[in-house]
Amino acid sequence: MKTKKNPMKCPKCRPIIKARSLPRIAALTLLSVFAMSLCGCTFFDASLEGMLSPPKLTKAQTEIYNALTLSIGEQSELIYPKSGEYRSPFVLFDMDDEITEEAIVFYREKSPNAGAVSGLRMNLLDRKGGHWVSVSDCSLPGTDIENVSFYNFGEGINVIVCSSFPGQSENALSVLNYSVGRLRELYRSNYGFMDIYDINDDGYDELFLVSYDPAMESNVASLVGQSRGDRGEESRFGLLSSASLPEDVVFVQRLTRQRLGEGRFLLFLDHSKGENSYGTQVLSCFSDALFLLDFGEAMARRSNSNIPMLYSTDIDGDGVVEVPVTYPMLGYEGLTVPEQMFRVDWLVVNNDSIFSVASKYSTYVSIGYEYIFYIPVRWQGFVTVQKMENNTVNFVLYDNNSFADIMLSVRVSETPPEEEGWEHYGDGDSKVYIKSPKGDFPMAFTADELKSSLYIVPKKG
Repeated sequence: MKTKKNPMKCPKCRPIIKARSLPRIAALTLLSVFAMSLCGCTFFDASLEGMLSPPKLTKAQTEIYNALTLSIGEQSELIYPKSGEYRSPFVLFDMDDEITEEAIVFYREKSPNAGAVSGLRMNLLDRKGGHWVSVSDCSLPGTDIENVSFYNFGEGINVIVCSSFPGQSENALSVLNYSVGRLRELYRSNYGFMDIYDINDDGYDELFLVSYDPAMESNVASLVGQSRGDRGEESRFGLLSSASLPEDVVFVQRLTRQRLGEGRFLLFLDHSKGENSYGTQVLSCFSDALFLLDFGEAMARRSNSNIPMLYSTDIDGDGVVEVPVTYPMLGYEGLTVPEQMFRVDWLVVNNDSIFSVASKYSTYVSIGYEYIFYIPVRWQGFVTVQKMENNTVNFVLYDNNSFADIMLSVRVSETPPEEEGWEHYGDGDSKVYIKSPKGDFPMAFTADELKSSLYIVPKKG
């Protein structure tokens, strides 16, 4: 029976069930002591040894910790997750749908047993007869806990623990389940990129991972989740499918999804290629199977101080994802990349044939992503941009390899420009001002054309 999902998100995960984390007690800092000593204040007398002592545990934490040490001994160190919603080494959560909650404790062995790589461990305790009792213990990869989250992938509650290794770019992932009185690891993998999302619209989330495969000498995209046992097979959690990515995919930045039809989706992976070069890889996802649609260099883009970082997105709200591709503007082709001004074309994957793409818009995007200027067809091949002072850009005719008449000036400013001729454009939150040239120019804009061409990007929250 499916559970209703909660759309709440955290930076890397989207938990559908909220756990209760016991509060982490912060230690006093030495800053106040130094400040008072500088100003001559002597409100209290505190020894340095006392100030550096570990934070005291709450009553509940003390009971759990005592039960832990009774089971594993005192040679342990509590580990605090570095990020995410749960920052305490003690997390209370109902792992088995019983009346009482279980306690999860993350710790590191000070003297790991033979065969233990890092000594990083996770212990699960339950209340029995009014007392906390350790019921299961397992090792974890890595040396530090990055974050912890809880999900229902379709067969009960799972805990996801992300951990890290010193000096390594990839983190480790463990998916665990508590059943029949013990913790059981369902899946373990390294990853450089992770997203948790209902990729296939089956009502439950899946893990989307990108990790480096030394044997292939390239990154591999993997879809991990609960198989449904459609052909009489037993349902299980694990790898559903994978696809190798091109060698120039250095680091995946973001995943965006587009629905094609019932059970059919496109996954857009924005990634770095190194040296201010970026691109987008497109994967087809159908019946949990990933397939790479290799468009080569068709979805490549460059970056410098004249253009913001751009990602694949549905810029016009029609349900179709547009992919940004950059080209030097007229007059800038012969300059080095740091000096160039860029035109941004937005490509879409054709619905009729997902193996081809088409250009949908040709635009100029402001440096701070305050506005997008949709270049009209009658300007294409004739008009370029000229970067001026005061965060101003002129759209000018390019004639005989030189800048000619100004067709439109756009400025981004916190305050209204002092010079005459500038008009505020957009709503009250907009910082965009425009200035149209005086006189009659064949290529000049009408008011209606300007309204359909200059889009003010809304401010984020």
